[in-house]
Amino acid sequence: MAPGRHQTIANIIPPFSNSSSNVLLEGNLSFVISFNFVEAMNDLFLRQKSYMKERVRKNIGNRKKLKYNHRGGSLSFLSHHEKKRKAIGEQPNEIELEKMKEMEQEPVDEDGTPLSPKEIVELVVGKNFRGFGFRPTVPTSGSRTSSQVESEMQGIIDSQAKELESKRNELESTRIELGKTCDELKKCQIELTDTRAIVDKLQEHMKK
Repeated sequence: MAPGRHQTIANIIPPFSNSSSNVLLEGNLSFVISFNFVEAMNDLFLRQKSYMKERVRKNIGNRKKLKYNHRGGSLSFLSHHEKKRKAIGEQPNEIELEKMKEMEQEPVDEDGTPLSPKEIVELVVGKNFRGFGFRPTVPTSGSRTSSQVESEMQGIIDSQAKELESKRNELESTRIELGKTCDELKKCQIELTDTRAIVDKLQEHMKK
């Protein structure tokens, strides 16, 4: 074969390099990492769901053990106490407390009527005394209280389940996209194999 013709073919089709193979390997590695991430998130979803069920079961059991039914919402008794203190005023001072105790112990005439605790408080402190008359209430029906708690817990579970389901749908969409990417990578691999075969044939032809 003439030297000029050999030089022309070499310029048109350069020798095969491993750069395309490296790109393919990097693409496959990226796909494997992404697929493992999706599997890990699915496992996390199942673990979180199991954890929430166990947590609700324990909370229901703890609620049944309560002696008093707290009806103050999410705030504790102390939080309500502090909130009312700031809104209405400070607690009675020591002098007022001693005066109320003395009034309770004062003797009453035979024809007289002893003052009730409410009347004593109103005389010493006033009608707007903070916290007077408030007390915890004993639940009238244990089964009804448990049902309310279970309903609240079920609402929390449903909310968490919806959020996790949304994340799972997003992961499923990601998995579909990764599947498409995998198909494209396989197609590229086939094309690279065909190209390599053509190049090998041309190189063998040039050596003759």
